Amino acid sequence: MTEIIGVIAAILGTIGLIPQAVKCLVHKQTRDISIPTFILLVLAFSLWFIYGLMGQDYPLIFSNLIALTVAILILIAKKRYG
Repeated sequence: MTEIIGVIAAILGTIGLIPQAVKCLVHKQTRDISIPTFILLVLAFSLWFIYGLMGQDYPLIFSNLIALTVAILILIAKKRYG
């Protein structure tokens, strides 16, 4: 049961960033994006990714790798369109 809850949380946390990324990349609209927030998210996802690697926790590794990639894309979009 613990594993199932972890996987569900990982999926929800990861897909939670996707609508923001789509808005940034499709509409080229990043005016309301907070750079400090996304820098903190990148740092947090990076640390969770490393933590997952250390514990060989594959749901943690994959979800945070995806979330990290999406957060970096949003920061790139902010720099490009911002």
